[in-house]
Amino acid sequence: MKFWGLENHLVSTTLSPTFRPWSFKVETRPEKMSIPNEALQKLVQEIETQAIQAQQQINTVKQQIGLKQREIRMLQLTSSEVSTLPSDTPVYEGIGKMFVFSPIADVDKRLNTETSELKLDVENLGKKLLYLETTHKNSREHIDQIFKSRS
Repeated sequence: MKFWGLENHLVSTTLSPTFRPWSFKVETRPEKMSIPNEALQKLVQEIETQAIQAQQQINTVKQQIGLKQREIRMLQLTSSEVSTLPSDTPVYEGIGKMFVFSPIADVDKRLNTETSELKLDVENLGKKLLYLETTHKNSREHIDQIFKSRS
């Protein structure tokens, strides 16, 4: 079944063999591509808003990655310092305003665990950063494409 929808789009519905009972295919008529100026302005504004939000989130994620990498460096430095100590050296960890005795093995284990968790966080933030950069790039490309097609 085919019909012409709003703004000169050809919409066809077909039975899909997957779980979705209907799939929609949208085609445009190349000879009559006329989007009203108001709709075009609204579309550009929405895409621009999406690009700005993506850029803000990119900056936030970059800051988070920097902080996590700094924490990783501090933990690695602490771990290397602790590993140079003799095994019978008393080690104390700060908890609030007090210090508690902890065996070196426990301290080293905790430092390694925290380091691995932070590395995983940095990896996940890297994936999020890649997604946001792709979103920002696509938004900019769409805006450029709209302006080029209007010219």
